[in-house]
Amino acid sequence: MLARLAACARSANGRMKPRYKGLLAGVVLLLMIPAVPVLLALMLDQEYYKRQISDEVEAKTGRPLLIEGDLSLAFGFKPRIGAEMIRYPNASWGSQPWAAEVGRAEFTFDLWALL
Repeated sequence: MLARLAACARSANGRMKPRYKGLLAGVVLLLMIPAVPVLLALMLDQEYYKRQISDEVEAKTGRPLLIEGDLSLAFGFKPRIGAEMIRYPNASWGSQPWAAEVGRAEFTFDLWALL
């Protein structure tokens, strides 16, 4: 399809007509858009983000948030961030070792509401 479009877009001197350059660039960009989330998910360094989250929680509360499972990222109009096996230690005077233990947590962001 792209080859046919490119052939139609050429003028007599072999150069591409300006109006078709923009159309071809638009088609290529539309084909590349789905690849961006996939590449971002592949580049996600889970251990780095786990440390960042834990360090930030510890700076605010004095106790680290332990994320012992995987982090997940789902793209779309409402992107989702998920984490598995989350533990938050209890205060030193508490009777139980953990203040909270969560098997899986997910957070969804509504991008349309941010616009």
